[in-house]
Amino acid sequence: MFLIKPIKGIYIHVPFCLSKCNYCSFYSVTNSDFNVKFKYITRLRQEIARDRHYLGEVQTLYVGGGTPNTLPVDYLSAVLSKLEERIERPITELSERTIEINPSFKNYYLGAYRDLGFDRISIGVQSFNNTLLKRLRRRHNRRKALDTIEDAVRAGFDNISIDLMFGLPGQNLEDIDEALDYLSRYEQIKHVSAYSLSLDEGTYFYRLYQRGQLKLPDEDLERQMQYRLNAGLKELGFNHYEISNYAKDGYHSKHNALYWNLDGYLGFGPSAASFTGDRRFANKSDVFSYINRGRSLSEARRLDETELKGDFMFLGLRRSEGVSDSEYKKRFGTSFFDDYGAQISSLISRGLIFRDGEKIALTPLGFDLANQVFVEFV
Repeated sequence: MFLIKPIKGIYIHVPFCLSKCNYCSFYSVTNSDFNVKFKYITRLRQEIARDRHYLGEVQTLYVGGGTPNTLPVDYLSAVLSKLEERIERPITELSERTIEINPSFKNYYLGAYRDLGFDRISIGVQSFNNTLLKRLRRRHNRRKALDTIEDAVRAGFDNISIDLMFGLPGQNLEDIDEALDYLSRYEQIKHVSAYSLSLDEGTYFYRLYQRGQLKLPDEDLERQMQYRLNAGLKELGFNHYEISNYAKDGYHSKHNALYWNLDGYLGFGPSAASFTGDRRFANKSDVFSYINRGRSLSEARRLDETELKGDFMFLGLRRSEGVSDSEYKKRFGTSFFDDYGAQISSLISRGLIFRDGEKIALTPLGFDLANQVFVEFV
């Protein structure tokens, strides 16, 4: 018998962007029609109001996209008001309230976000190199990225997260050094999410790659970029606490930790995913269907105990601290050393994980070859 956990986090998806980036596979539409956005907000408020899950133990809020700062502030305020009705307290009583932004707008709204109760802001910088930003089809340049960080600081945000990418076409180690230099200038940057380029089907970069028209750094150079980034962030006081995430002490993403801990969370808006302890479901990725008909699921599946155990292992092993057998026993009533003994022994012998008492975690080699570890548990 496994332990079901309550809903701890809320994710709200804002599906609007000014343009589609060349690498992006997240659901978004390039629609700036305020009538469409108003209808979306109206439907979003209805979805929140009609949901019947118990939200009394919610601890985190994350507003992502898409580009949340394409919404007028009063639209966002209306959504938060409805959410506060459902959780029966102000969002300022939650332990973490994050909003994503892209640095391609005038930044007058940043102070308004603080007034609405957000205490953490995630800025989609991706790179400080103007040539790479154009190649990614980002709408900002280096100066705009720096201005946005500085405006966030002036607005009172002292918990700023920055998104960066590596392994980009035409990227080199000097670009990594430049990014580290800019990060070092702002003590308010407490968190960095760093991702290698993923060629997801349906993206412009994927189509170029399939045609042989996208030249990427070779594997050795990409690995060097990651090592340079790891070492540089460590020097700046960031802990590498999850495969793609780094934080100063006390500033890890509490919301994202829910995903890795298999805690319950609810997603609202088109394409938003939810997990309620033993059931995963997601809204269809279609804002116009959402506006016209409300929540419609693209998938809904109840997980059996074997699937949940596998999820516990591979999601938990994303974290530097690894997974605890005592937590596994509390949830499932068995030991993962019994359930996955052969897999664990094999991974230890290959140098991909190590054991520390009742815990197992990735080695440095395991971080490099994480997919070889995760496949053992799915």
